[in-house]
Amino acid sequence: MKYGLKMIIIPFILSFAASISSCAMKRDVSPEFEYKAIDIGFGEEGYLETEISAGTWQLKIIAIKDHSYETLKYYFYKRASEICSDEPNLKEDIKLMADVCPEGGCFKRAIKGVFSCK
Repeated sequence: MKYGLKMIIIPFILSFAASISSCAMKRDVSPEFEYKAIDIGFGEEGYLETEISAGTWQLKIIAIKDHSYETLKYYFYKRASEICSDEPNLKEDIKLMADVCPEGGCFKRAIKGVFSCK
């Protein structure tokens, strides 16, 4: 009887441990964002920044792969913080951009926003 119980409990414990470790090992399968300066319209992924007045910047984050809005927003704040060397002051809400290229061929998703340095 004891042998039969061990044969039930041991596989259960092993499968439970395996399921926990597989959950811990799961990664984000989305492609990594290519964080670099770009020129829009060349099929590249990255950021495009323009100083629109002294200390005020417009920043666009362009994705040609399937990245979430949250991912693009993360890179927006990352680049804005690099430009400002501190936390940027957002001048307007970060907005999704519309792809105006024929058949939507410029990018998969993009955002833009305006900020200034404090």
